[in-house]
Amino acid sequence: MKLVTMPYDVDQAMEFIKGKVDCLLLANKQISLRYANSFSFKDIIKIVNNKQNSQVFVLVNQFFFEPQLETLIKHLKFLDKLDIDGVYFQDYAVVQIIHEHNLKLKPIYHSETLVTSYGQIPFFIKNQINHVVLARELFLSEVKQIANHKPENFQIELQGQGFMFIMHSRWKMISNFENYNHIRNLHQQKQLWIKEALRKWPNAIYQDKFGTHMFSGYEICVMSIIDQLHKMKIDYLRIDNVMQTRQWCEKITKIYQSTIALLRQNKLTSKQLEKNVTIIKGIVKPNAITPAFLGKIEDIYHLEKSEQNEQK
Repeated sequence: MKLVTMPYDVDQAMEFIKGKVDCLLLANKQISLRYANSFSFKDIIKIVNNKQNSQVFVLVNQFFFEPQLETLIKHLKFLDKLDIDGVYFQDYAVVQIIHEHNLKLKPIYHSETLVTSYGQIPFFIKNQINHVVLARELFLSEVKQIANHKPENFQIELQGQGFMFIMHSRWKMISNFENYNHIRNLHQQKQLWIKEALRKWPNAIYQDKFGTHMFSGYEICVMSIIDQLHKMKIDYLRIDNVMQTRQWCEKITKIYQSTIALLRQNKLTSKQLEKNVTIIKGIVKPNAITPAFLGKIEDIYHLEKSEQNEQK
């Protein structure tokens, strides 16, 4: 199992490379969605040229419309000239361009919610997609089924830490709310919280030029079950840094990296796992952590009702 992490800036990317982090995932505002910080193409060149034994992936997860296709082709051809190890995509225009222009880029399907069954694998293989990100809404038993039925050279990935993506709308919902209620500058904030009356936990929300993005109000954290994921031979475990700080990126990456190193050496103990979970709780505070669908039913926090509604 390899660790994929999203560095906050170029200096941190270089620190991660020096620290022998397995994989870096870089975002660029012209082609990426949902990230903490954007890297210029010049930054990406610098990181790739100095990557040593680390793999470098680029996030190309925007949806592209007809007028944007020529620019997308230009960007993909640019990335193809670099020693990039893969591009994360959700719009099939990306993989179509890769095939039509004979680019050597490795496509990684990252649709957020759509990869839910090993029955989909033949379709991906037919379209030369050999690395996919599994949906966060899968139970551990379902992940195990996919892992057990996938071909050996087909790679699967899970989000291991960070806010859980829930919804993306092209509508600028926060701006609409401002206009309706005669409020100003809400849409400029990097993170807002929205809460249903009957739910215990709120959702995180923000708006950018691509619309409105909604996330869980807590972080997924698989540290408590990381040994089980390792036994299933999950290929990649990813840390998402959207709405996070530089310090968060550093501390979370280091604790997962050291844990995976112990797993590879067969030296990880249950006591160490418990200690790591406690450490992570301190790092993410005041946010809560949960394995969500990968844990027990009570770990799916979105199902929890507010105390007031539980009494009704």
